Amino acid sequence: MVKKSNSGSNRILFIYSSHHLSGSLKTRFFYALKGRNKTLGLIDNKSIIQLSKGVILTDLKNKEKVESFLNFWKCNFYVLSSQDIENKVVLKYNSSHLSGSNKVRFFYALKGRGLSQGIIARTESIQLAKSILIVPLKKMQDITEFFRFWKCKFEVIDLNA
Repeated sequence: MVKKSNSGSNRILFIYSSHHLSGSLKTRFFYALKGRNKTLGLIDNKSIIQLSKGVILTDLKNKEKVESFLNFWKCNFYVLSSQDIENKVVLKYNSSHLSGSNKVRFFYALKGRGLSQGIIARTESIQLAKSILIVPLKKMQDITEFFRFWKCKFEVIDLNA
């Protein structure tokens, strides 16, 4: 399934880490990020989208807002600009249906083992977070065949639409 991004033509990705936060601070961070009860958080599911834990997609007009939020919480982060993600898509996948031994085989096929390259390297993709890849458009057929072979559900988010 291909999903169009709602973020406009100048999209950016924030990749961040909240590992430095203690338990209670991490809870407050996620409430501030996603909202709680009737209080809205940073994520509004329209112009600021959380793709996974540690990955936010937004448009350029929200860059300062997201940077300010992550700086307030002292999160390490980096930004992929629209030039960095040009002619690429984000692919979210789910491998939870695989049994233990098949999951190990899957991850070897995904990331490689020893001298054998995985599909990530062969398709020049980048793993941003657990279950999130950035894939060049020209390599989409190869990567979708891989996930279909493993019967993994996946979602493609078109960053260029």
